[in-house]
Amino acid sequence: MPAAKQAIQMIGRTDGTPSVTIRSSDTQKPDSVYREIREMIVANQLAPGSRIVERDLADLLAVSRTGIRRALHQLQQEGYVTTINRGQRQRLIVAPLTQEDVLELLQLLGTIEAVASQRAAQLPVETRKRLTSQLTKLNDEIAVQGKLKNPDARRIHRIDMAFHRAYLTAGGGPRVLALDDALRPQTDRYGRLYSGAFSDYMSHSVEEHRHIIRAISEGSPPRAMAAVLRHWTRAAERIRVVIERVGSYGRMTRGSSDG
Repeated sequence: MPAAKQAIQMIGRTDGTPSVTIRSSDTQKPDSVYREIREMIVANQLAPGSRIVERDLADLLAVSRTGIRRALHQLQQEGYVTTINRGQRQRLIVAPLTQEDVLELLQLLGTIEAVASQRAAQLPVETRKRLTSQLTKLNDEIAVQGKLKNPDARRIHRIDMAFHRAYLTAGGGPRVLALDDALRPQTDRYGRLYSGAFSDYMSHSVEEHRHIIRAISEGSPPRAMAAVLRHWTRAAERIRVVIERVGSYGRMTRGSSDG
């Protein structure tokens, strides 16, 4: 929704707390409200820590405030938005990007992918050969991109997502895929903001991917599951270090106020 996205103007408040002002409206179907707002958050066009104003979103998407409120309630349940207390008032904001949040997300994703990889390792031999060929091609491309003088971090992130999605789709049932669909956009928020800081760790990720490929290729469910869990445990540690170095986005500090 290019027109709607262009209608968003990020404005920093005088007290340092970010807020969002919507400058124009755009016609959207009510059933797309949840997806539209989620995409704004994932794309960081509603920035971490930004205050959310129902009326502005209703004007932008040309729907009732009831529809906006319903979508925001679902987004809050899924962790995209949260509330902060300001005296007697509660304010709805886009959830900050923090170490605690991403570690929980990666642990959940690791568990979901481990189940899928276990099933992928049980696929027929010819099916596994096609899958591992696809995985090897994607992983080799990540390795090549990572060695460039000026690697395209966003491109690497997209290829990495395709790698994980390949064996998840091959081995995951409807529930596994539904859980992944709910969680993946949240991790993508981190990928889009922090991807440039991961170039130093690319070789580690590539090698861990090779262990996953090997276990699936050899038809070993226990080893595939262990390789995936090990990969995500180490990935969580890497992103913990990166956030510690770069800093969280949108976290409120004590004493801060949005007036």
